[in-house]
Amino acid sequence: MDMTLDENRERMATSRAFLPVKLVHAPKGNLTICPEMIITRIEFSGNREIKRAERVHFQSKYGQSSGRSFSARIKKEAILCSGAFGSPQVLMLRFVL
Repeated sequence: MDMTLDENRERMATSRAFLPVKLVHAPKGNLTICPEMIITRIEFSGNREIKRAERVHFQSKYGQSSGRSFSARIKKEAILCSGAFGSPQVLMLRFVL
């Protein structure tokens, strides 16, 4: 069973439980983690049968850059996770072709 408990049976962050430390802390890794962001739009390309995500637009939720918009180009794949309330919202976004 997947659990987010460490060897001492203490709660650990999901990222620590499921992501290899070497991957997260690699100097030139291909993983970028953007916490505390709100996904606002996903751009797709391709025809009606085969669509491919090209870019993800998001904005900062907290801190000095609160409300500031960012975007990321997707080369291969992207994993978008927004928790129990945010993930359904991502699925309901109006996708841009």
